[in-house]
Amino acid sequence: MLNYKSQSAMEYLMTYGWAILVILVVVSGLFALGVFDSDTVGSAGAEGPFSYEAQIGEGAVSIVLTGAGIDTATVESIEVGTTNCVLPVDNTLKGGEQKTIRCLDANIDPDTNNEVKVTLDYSRIQSSLTHNLEINTQPGKEQIRNIGDFYLDDTDLMGYWKLDNDANDASDNNNDGTASSNSFVSGKINEASNFNGIDSYIHVPTFTSGTISYSYWIKFNSLGPQTLLSPCSRIDCSFATGTHRRGTSRLLDTNIISTYRQSYIDGCSPQSTSITSNKNDFQTGTWYHIVETWDSQDLDIVKLYIDGNLDNSVAVSYSCRWDVSHLFLGKGSLSDGQLNGDMDEIMIFNKVLSEQEISVIYENTK
Repeated sequence: MLNYKSQSAMEYLMTYGWAILVILVVVSGLFALGVFDSDTVGSAGAEGPFSYEAQIGEGAVSIVLTGAGIDTATVESIEVGTTNCVLPVDNTLKGGEQKTIRCLDANIDPDTNNEVKVTLDYSRIQSSLTHNLEINTQPGKEQIRNIGDFYLDDTDLMGYWKLDNDANDASDNNNDGTASSNSFVSGKINEASNFNGIDSYIHVPTFTSGTISYSYWIKFNSLGPQTLLSPCSRIDCSFATGTHRRGTSRLLDTNIISTYRQSYIDGCSPQSTSITSNKNDFQTGTWYHIVETWDSQDLDIVKLYIDGNLDNSVAVSYSCRWDVSHLFLGKGSLSDGQLNGDMDEIMIFNKVLSEQEISVIYENTK
């Protein structure tokens, strides 16, 4: 009887063993292709061919993704709680690449939105199949309270001056400034730099720029002609031959005026364009959020935002492209006047901030 059972088992394996082997090979292949990818929960981990880490802050969330063994991947959506937030234009990932995908929404609150769901499509190397993957994560420990800190890993961030008792650059670019006769006072977030309108300013000597966005908070202690921010090619920011200015912002009476100017040099004809704020009722003792963007590579459009809203825009046309090597806060040329007021949370980007980003920065620092 025992020999009969052994013989039957052997015959069964010989008859159907190849089929079982084929099934095991197919299932293993499907796992490798990501067909049976499942969900995970955690602020960092791995799912399918991806490793990830999630960070959440006031009004924003970011997912750091790395794909191994994939051809391409596209993040289709990021949900934070019940909010389906706005994705950036560039939401694709290549194999072996580490990429941070951010989405922004003013309703995101790290105290209440503690669940993030990322949906993406991807294809494997040498495979025409497209797979869908869902990652669920709880980014509790990486909460970031200051929206400025959220941008510290942004490669387009050129400088971030918190002005918390010093003029150091909080980004990795080491664009530290030197404060002259400044004091530090209670600011919009933590401390701010006070400029006395006489001899106070901050100089950043290693500053360069291309397409650019300026974001900062300012409070006036008096009205009248005074310089807020001045990137320029000469250390005296004068209008001498060879001087370039890229967005020197001044308060004249109760309007903000920003000037983009080039002097004659290397065959470039002198040109100057200014943008003037439609808002003309700035007051003393009130904090204002100012953002200025210039797309110097495409449409040459300068846009001015005040307190999260577009205030004005103007076309700028230059015969030459140029960089600047000095950034002054609180002063420009001797004739411009110096700032009498406070500045805080200054961020400069080598990109054009979107209206969504500007709104989130304003809403979460106001």
